[in-house]
Amino acid sequence: MRNLTEALFAETNAIGIKSTVIYPGAFRTNFLNDTSLKTPSHLIEDYEAARISQKYYQNELNGNQQGDPEKFAEVIIEIAKSNNPPLHLFMGRDAYNASYKK
Repeated sequence: MRNLTEALFAETNAIGIKSTVIYPGAFRTNFLNDTSLKTPSHLIEDYEAARISQKYYQNELNGNQQGDPEKFAEVIIEIAKSNNPPLHLFMGRDAYNASYKK
């Protein structure tokens, strides 16, 4: 998605169409709740690492995410109104820190 948005920016910025790549961190929403996130009943051994990660997010991170979704929405609205929005926007300290690990 990043490359697509960068290409769109390069092609349309001169005519006033703005583009921003948003890198969201973890935000406190209902996404990780049992009512939203469904997991398979039949576990496949080859995906054990994915299950460990999923359990961490669902059991440890859920409800403790740093990001406030209302602040996220406010920032997105301000970016949309901006005459000079950033091409890349890291939303949350965790998203910013993760970018340096890659």
